[in-house]
Amino acid sequence: MNGVDPAYMTQADWKSVSQLLVPLWMILGSGLGLGFSMLLAQGALPSLAASRDITAATARRARPALYLAAVVFLAAGLFSVVLLISRLGTVSDIYYRGAI
Repeated sequence: MNGVDPAYMTQADWKSVSQLLVPLWMILGSGLGLGFSMLLAQGALPSLAASRDITAATARRARPALYLAAVVFLAAGLFSVVLLISRLGTVSDIYYRGAI
């Protein structure tokens, strides 16, 4: 048989791989949340206020909440990156064992 045989991976290995995927999804979600909140705060709200679709007072009240959401998403993203780095040892454990 050519290639690597996946039979050497135990159930615990598969569980650790699945735990490695969680931070990747968290990074994606926090990046999207950060992008959308900044896009709304910096682009959509000033545009809506300039076209008078919403009042300027409403835009001024909404921007700090969107900036706060952006900070929360940024913190979640940084936490996810740290979590991902801490779990990267799983990959080397599995591949080194499979290479033997």
